[in-house]
Amino acid sequence: MIKGFSKSSGYLPGEEFVDNSYRNSWNAVFVAGGWRLVQANWGMLSVNNKMARETRQIYQDHYFLTDPDKFIFEFFPMNPDWQLMEQPVNLSEFEDLPLLRSTFFHFNLGLEGNAASVLDSNEAGEVKVSLLAPPEVSFHYELSFFESGNTSVNVQGMGKVHKMFYRSHSVISLANNSIS
Repeated sequence: MIKGFSKSSGYLPGEEFVDNSYRNSWNAVFVAGGWRLVQANWGMLSVNNKMARETRQIYQDHYFLTDPDKFIFEFFPMNPDWQLMEQPVNLSEFEDLPLLRSTFFHFNLGLEGNAASVLDSNEAGEVKVSLLAPPEVSFHYELSFFESGNTSVNVQGMGKVHKMFYRSHSVISLANNSIS
């Protein structure tokens, strides 16, 4: 069993891992001559719909035999050897990694450049994020202020400013199907 931190439910980008709030454990298995990472609890989720009074089981194969360079976006082992990477990251670097979930990798998305969990805007309030996607994938997104959830704020002397910092909802479409 590997012990460490995870960017699990309730985690917000940019948070520091200073206590036991985000402690987690997962496994490594030796398969076909090499070690691979497994987080079985995240691989089979139970999603409760209180209004419909039903529970659905969702299987996510991303968390079984996951490539280390993808696993590191959500899981940080206390022992850096279990990152299974040639160049392990330290805790500060892990905290600065963007929060990328299984759907991001499922659709073969990527980030161009050195993306971080929190991006600073320039003096004009602009930030550039370049997403890489296969031609058959399109996506739509809504951005809002990290703390308030609003999509704009009033700034004294400047009026309404439409600076947006945090992804609060996205839709990824593939062919004619969509996932929210």
